[in-house]
Amino acid sequence: MKMHPSLTRKKILAAVTRSHRGVDYPGFCVNCGAAHDGIEPDAQHYRCDECEHDQVFGAEELSFFII
Repeated sequence: MKMHPSLTRKKILAAVTRSHRGVDYPGFCVNCGAAHDGIEPDAQHYRCDECEHDQVFGAEELSFFII
């Protein structure tokens, strides 16, 4: 999967850790790199409020693509 350059392994894994602690449910747009809250961990192709593409994925879902 092609991801925005700002979506580093470190950033995604930090988001996964936050979600496991129950702090929030982060997700990211792989098109523009925008961060989103309240995204289900296994979300795929949600609508991005920033770029209006259906490219928002849950952080946990993205973690499968970086390992």
